[in-house]
Amino acid sequence: MVKCVRYFCKVRNAALRIQGAIKTFEVRRAYVDVKLVAAFIQGHARAYVAHQRLRSMLAQVSSRVAMQ
Repeated sequence: MVKCVRYFCKVRNAALRIQGAIKTFEVRRAYVDVKLVAAFIQGHARAYVAHQRLRSMLAQVSSRVAMQ
């Protein structure tokens, strides 16, 4: 009986260790995916803000030129 319990515990611990490694890998992969997408979105957001500032500056310059 003790031999069976030891074998069961050994196999169970091995299975839990494998499951933990897979879970860790999945979490790490998800983190990398989120990090890449966040960098992609931030890059486009910076470009959009710069474009909006340029448009507002050009609008101000054109309104000043029209007033003169």
